Amino acid sequence: MKPTLKKDNSFPEVKIAMRNRYVRPDDKVLDLYCGTGEMYDGSYRGVVAEYVGIDKAKVHTPDICHVSDNARWVRQNDISRFTVFDLDAYGSPLKLLNLVLSKATQPRATAFLTDGTPLRLRLEQNLPRVLAASEGVRKSAVLYGVARWYVDITCTAITKIVQRNGYQVDLMAWTTRTHKDVYYWVIQISKRDSDADDR
Repeated sequence: MKPTLKKDNSFPEVKIAMRNRYVRPDDKVLDLYCGTGEMYDGSYRGVVAEYVGIDKAKVHTPDICHVSDNARWVRQNDISRFTVFDLDAYGSPLKLLNLVLSKATQPRATAFLTDGTPLRLRLEQNLPRVLAASEGVRKSAVLYGVARWYVDITCTAITKIVQRNGYQVDLMAWTTRTHKDVYYWVIQISKRDSDADDR
């Protein structure tokens, strides 16, 4: 599977461009790690039907955002109305993605992921728990040069998470910065038994 997005050296600009390419006016966005609102201002404000932001440290617009731990908020609230999930984390977002999809009931959804795992792979030479489980290796296993296979490993892990929760991957694309220390992903998914119209 090859990426469908061109690489860009910029940082917020590439994330905003990715969102602007795939977000629709009727989307309802749950922005986890909403922070200071860069993605809100660049892609969502005045564009989508609904926006809710969550961040445990600070939020940009108190009347549409909540200060809360992301995982706790997802567990405690109904997320079935949202069609876009924005997981702009700098560690691995896959554990939270699994939680979101385990609660999701909507026939189709889009997720944006920011993943800082490649830098960790270079420094530690072993896989985080989610990726180790997906690959069937011990978390403690030292895997020299494992960062070279980050994209393949992550594609496999995302696909397994999506399928485990009753969805299928309709689109998966990614891009990165020059140093390949952070990757930006978009996935579009649909329920395997859904007869909903194509997005």
